[in-house]
Amino acid sequence: MKLQLALDHFDSIQQAISLLVEVVDLVDIVEVGTPMIIQEGVNFAKQIMVDLISVSDIQTRSSEVDALGVDYICAHTAFDMQGTEEEIRAEVRQRIDALAPGGGYVLSTCNVIVNAPPENIVAMFDEARTYGRHDK
Repeated sequence: MKLQLALDHFDSIQQAISLLVEVVDLVDIVEVGTPMIIQEGVNFAKQIMVDLISVSDIQTRSSEVDALGVDYICAHTAFDMQGTEEEIRAEVRQRIDALAPGGGYVLSTCNVIVNAPPENIVAMFDEARTYGRHDK
């Protein structure tokens, strides 16, 4: 497990750096949030990750962001786990097709998954395992 520190609300980059000096041996990832980026830009960053949340056209937006030269693109998406097994499999394939090119993807769940039919959970992970293989 890795520990992530979010630097969202500081008066200056110097203030954020002062905190980082204190915790450098304790954290693995430093997240510079939108407020800090708006204030300071990204010139101080070693690697840049863009987090796409609630984006309607993930494939187009991730292509646009990728063209900016970011190092990582994360997309938080959801789909209805109450559908049929084939609908779940189709959703998984669509996400993989949209997000995997150029680097891969990580499929994850949230706590509401416990409300989904067990066969749909199995279908989701099975489809990701079989359809999402890099050697296909």
